[in-house]
Amino acid sequence: MRCFDVTPVLIPVAVLVFLMALHTEVSFSPFRITFHNWRMVVGVLLITLGVHLICQGEIIKYKKERIEKIE
Repeated sequence: MRCFDVTPVLIPVAVLVFLMALHTEVSFSPFRITFHNWRMVVGVLLITLGVHLICQGEIIKYKKERIEKIE
């Protein structure tokens, strides 16, 4: 199975995560940082990382099979 290159997908996801992470509150009196949608940010990051790792594994497997075929 040939996997597509996920780099063009990672750029909009990184922008989305950055924008979601910007929705934070920082107060300095008892110093506290609040992420309102931190579960969504973590979820998007984990899903994106999982898809990226799976596709990289498929690419490595494809290259290994190609090298074995040449030999």
